[in-house]
Amino acid sequence: MAAAQASSYSLWVMPRGPLADKLHAEIKGLAGRTPGAHAFLPHVTLLGGIHTTQADVLQRAQQLAARLKPYRITFDKVSYGAIFHQCVYVLCATDGDIMQAGAATREAYGQDPSSRYMPHLSLLYADISQEERQRMAAAEQQRLLSGEQPLLAGEELGVDVTSLTVWETEESDRSLASWRQLAEYELTG
Repeated sequence: MAAAQASSYSLWVMPRGPLADKLHAEIKGLAGRTPGAHAFLPHVTLLGGIHTTQADVLQRAQQLAARLKPYRITFDKVSYGAIFHQCVYVLCATDGDIMQAGAATREAYGQDPSSRYMPHLSLLYADISQEERQRMAAAEQQRLLSGEQPLLAGEELGVDVTSLTVWETEESDRSLASWRQLAEYELTG
C-alpha cells in the first residue's frame, strides 16, 4: 500500500456576507482587467505552503481552531509586492490578536512561531510590472479605503474571524482551477 502523498495546503480566514461579496466583486473586476489573472475568494492567509498529508493538515487545523479565540482583523492600507501571490493586497493591522493567531498557526505546523507574518487580503494575483502594481495599489487605496466615498467604511473596515478554512492550494497552479476548500472549523478557544 502506498503512503499518502503530501500536497500543498493553506489555512485561510474568510470574510462572510456583504463584505465578502464586495471584496469578491473587486477581485473579479481586477482579474478581468489584468491579462493572465484569475479571480479567487477573498481571504487572509494564516499559513500557506503547508506540505503534508490531507489527514495531517485537517487534524492540526481542527486542533488549532479549538485553541484560537474569535478575533477581529482590521484593514490598514492597500499595498503591493513583488511576487505572483502578493501582487496587490490590503494590509491588515498587526495588532496582538492577528499576530497571536499567526504565531499559533506556525507553531501548530512545526514552524518558528516568531517567523515573519504579514497579514493581508489579496486583491490580485498576477505577473505584472512593479510600476503597474504600484499604480493599481494606489487606485485601490483610493477606491477602497481613502477616497471621498470609500467602498469599505465603518464595520466593513475589518473582518470578525470566527472560523478558519483549510484549502488545497497547489502553488504551481496559476489558473487556481485546482484550488478547493476541504474544511471549515469554528474557533472555540
